Amino acid sequence: MISALPRLQSWLLAAVLLTVVGCEGEAPAKTGPNGPPPARVWVDSVRAGSIEAEWSFLGDVNALQYARLAAGASGEVRRVLVRVGGRGPIRARGT
Repeated sequence: MISALPRLQSWLLAAVLLTVVGCEGEAPAKTGPNGPPPARVWVDSVRAGSIEAEWSFLGDVNALQYARLAAGASGEVRRVLVRVGGRGPIRARGT
C-alpha cells in the first residue's frame, strides 16, 4: 500500500516552488536619464454622442408552431368593421 504522505509532500513542494518562481519578477524600470523615454499618451475631450452597434448573422429561423389557414367560403372583403386589437361586441353582418 502506498502512503499518501509522499504524494502530499510532492504537491506541497510543487506549490511552494511555483509560488517562489512566480514571485520573482523583473526589476522596476529605471527612471531618469538612463531609463526609457516616457510613454506617449493622447488626451481627448469628453463629448456627448451615441454609440451604434450593428451585427450581421447568417442562419435559419424556424417557427415552433404554425397553422394553415383557409377561408370557409370564397368571396370578396368589402369592408372591415373592426380595428386590429379592438375590443367590444362581435360585429359581423351577413350579405
